[in-house]
Amino acid sequence: MAKKTVYYSDPLHDDFAKSNGKIHARAIDGNYRYEHSLFWRICSFLLYYFAAFPIVLLSLKLLYGLKIRNRGAARKLKGGFVYYGNHTNGFSDATVPSVLAFPRRADVITGPEAVSLPGLGMIVAMLGAVPLPKDFAAAKHFMNTLKKRSARCGIFIYPEAHIWPYYTGIRPFPPASFHYPFLWNKPVIAGVTTYRQRKVFKSLPPKVTITLSDPFDPSDHRGKDALRDTVYAFMRETASKDNYSYIDYIERQETHS
Repeated sequence: MAKKTVYYSDPLHDDFAKSNGKIHARAIDGNYRYEHSLFWRICSFLLYYFAAFPIVLLSLKLLYGLKIRNRGAARKLKGGFVYYGNHTNGFSDATVPSVLAFPRRADVITGPEAVSLPGLGMIVAMLGAVPLPKDFAAAKHFMNTLKKRSARCGIFIYPEAHIWPYYTGIRPFPPASFHYPFLWNKPVIAGVTTYRQRKVFKSLPPKVTITLSDPFDPSDHRGKDALRDTVYAFMRETASKDNYSYIDYIERQETHS
């Protein structure tokens, strides 16, 4: 079976997610509720642990053949942590945080599209999606909520921002999101999704491996730029190993007449 080829122009902004452009994003302004009632939190707890988590775990094992390397990196931490990973799989990237953070909850910083589907937005929020704010009022609630949750949860961030399905490299990403560990005084774990070709049914999408770093201490770094560089170096080195190429990504060359 011939590989699919995808041509890209801008590694920072090109987005190849299937949902790209298909969801009308709601405005995450000061009216968006990041904090909720006790009843809402109880429903969220039951939905997360007793409905979604078993289905997610089974799906990742059966459909994606999920393998986790250095799984104890997060388990040995006593409190919350901040996770940075590459963004190459829609379903896996949305669901694997719950497995990596367990028994903690996982909260994933997302774009507004994640909570914009009618009837599903609230459920997605209950399962841990925390959308990026649009204005100052929302930003204040966003930061207060994440600060509280970081004490006991894993906060998951995909700094590449856009999904490139099954991409085997690490795209450049800015240091903007790396100020969170300093604000909350939380350790950082870097995670890299790589792919393994199936031994049978080789034409199907490859299996998923997640490799975790040992925790990085923000206090060992001189600011967010240095922390970003440490995470980026780990991700690039890890992605270069044992990473099966299911889709070829080729930079589009400009033609001049």
